[in-house]
Amino acid sequence: MIYNSKKLFLADKSKDWKNIGLWALRLQYTTENPRECVQVLERYLDRGPYEPNDYTRGLYYREVE
Repeated sequence: MIYNSKKLFLADKSKDWKNIGLWALRLQYTTENPRECVQVLERYLDRGPYEPNDYTRGLYYREVE
């Protein structure tokens, strides 16, 4: 697995991944503290406003050949 120096953040795009039929996901934490882990989880459950300061979308919203 290759990690980026920026956090991968897609919680605000939940409509996109729900529309393609995705019903489960795995959150992997690396440097987050316990409070931030809870905030991230809450955001993915559409229950909170969390958004990291610096993040990436990975290749999910780019045209990759």
